[in-house]
Amino acid sequence: MLNRKLSSLIICTLFILPFFCPGKAAAEQGNSLYINVKDFGASGADTLDDTKSIQKALNQANLNNGALVVVPDGEYLLSGSLKIGSNTHLLLSDQTVFKRNKAYTPMIRNNTKGAAGYLGNHDITIEGGMWEGNSSQFPSKFNHMTFGHAKNIVIKNTRLFNSYGSHDIELAGVQNGKVLNNYIEGYRGEYEKEAIQLDIVHNAKNFPGFGEYDNTPCNQILIEGNTIVNHSRGIGNHTSVPGVFQTKIKIYNNHFKELQHEGIDALDFNKLYIRKNSFEEVGLGIEIRVDAGIPDAPNIEITNNQIRKTKTSTKTPGNGIILEGNQLYPLRHVKIIDNVIMGAENDGIYVQNTTTSFVIHNRVFQSGGNGISLHLGANQNMVQHNILELNKKNGISIDGASMNRIEKNQIYINGADGIHISPSSPD
Repeated sequence: MLNRKLSSLIICTLFILPFFCPGKAAAEQGNSLYINVKDFGASGADTLDDTKSIQKALNQANLNNGALVVVPDGEYLLSGSLKIGSNTHLLLSDQTVFKRNKAYTPMIRNNTKGAAGYLGNHDITIEGGMWEGNSSQFPSKFNHMTFGHAKNIVIKNTRLFNSYGSHDIELAGVQNGKVLNNYIEGYRGEYEKEAIQLDIVHNAKNFPGFGEYDNTPCNQILIEGNTIVNHSRGIGNHTSVPGVFQTKIKIYNNHFKELQHEGIDALDFNKLYIRKNSFEEVGLGIEIRVDAGIPDAPNIEITNNQIRKTKTSTKTPGNGIILEGNQLYPLRHVKIIDNVIMGAENDGIYVQNTTTSFVIHNRVFQSGGNGISLHLGANQNMVQHNILELNKKNGISIDGASMNRIEKNQIYINGADGIHISPSSPD
C-alpha cells in the first residue's frame, strides 16, 4: 500500500505541468509549491462566484513565498480583484475563462501597497487562459491586469477581451517586464486608451492603490509578439513628469489592426526600439512625442515596420509616423530606417521640432499627403535613400525647416512637386 501511494505521488509530480494533476491542495514540486485552485473550492462551472476560492489559493502561495498556481478548464466568475504576490506563477489552461461578473477594477494586480521604486513584488508570471472583461454587461472603467512598484513581471499567452474605458495591461514603475504573445481585442469607452500602457507611479488619480507616489517609471520592458485588434490605442502612455523617462523599452514583432487611434504613442521615452511591427487600418502608425524634457543621451529607433492604411479622424491626423518635439525640447537622435508605409491618409512621415535625426531607406507610397514632411523646427536632419512614389501631394515637403541634408532619394509620380520648399522656410 505504501509503495502504491509513493508511485501515485511520483506520477502526479512528473505530470503536474501538462495535465494539472489534482491531489492535495499543496504538493511540492522542486523548491516551489504546486497549487490547484479546485482544491480551494473553485468551481469553474459559470454558476458560482470563484473569487474567494482563487484568492485563497493565491494567499497560500504567498504564505509559502511563491508557488505554481494552476487553474484547470472551466469558466470562473470573478466579482473582485485578485491579488498575487512574489514568486508566483498563475497558469491558466487554454480552456480556462476568467469572467468579470461585477463592476470592479482590475481583474488582477500585485499585492504591494506602500512600496517605493521597484521594491514591491517580484518574479510574477501570468500565463494563458481567456480573460473576459464582460463590458457589455458591466460597462464601467477597468483594467484586466495592473502591476506597479515591481520587477520581473511576465504576462504571456493570454487572451484579453472587451475592456472598457481603460487598459488591458498596465505596468507602472515596473523593471524588467515582459508582455509576450498575448491577443487583445475589443474596447468600449469615450476616451483614447492604450491596450498596453507603460506608466509612471505619479499620483493616486492616475494609478490608485499603489503608493508610494515617487514617480517611478518603467525600465527594461519587452513587448513582443502581441496582437491588438479593434481597440482604441495599441501601446503607449499619457503621463509626463519633468526629467522622468520610460527607458530601455523594446516593442518588437507586434501586430496592430483596426485601431481608432495610434498603434504606438510614446511620450517622453528614451532608449526606445520599435522594430518589425505591422500596422493595418489604424488611426496613426507610430507617434513619438516630448512634453517634459529630453534625456542627456537620447536614442530612439524605428526600424523595419510596415504601416498600411491609416485614417484621419477628429483626434488622429492619419500619418504613418510622427516625430513631434516642441520648441523648448526638440526631439534628438531619432532613427527612422527601413520602414514601409502604404496608404497613409495624411503624410507618410511627419517631422516637427526634431534635430540631428535620420530618415533613411524608407519606402512611402500612395499617401494622401506628402511622402515626407519636414515641418517647423525640423532642423539638421538627414533624409537619404528613401523611395517616395504615388503620393497625393509632394514627395518631400519642407515648411519652416532648415539645414537638413536631403540627398539620393528616389521620387516618382507624386501629385505635386518632387521636393517642395515653402517660402516660409529659412535659407
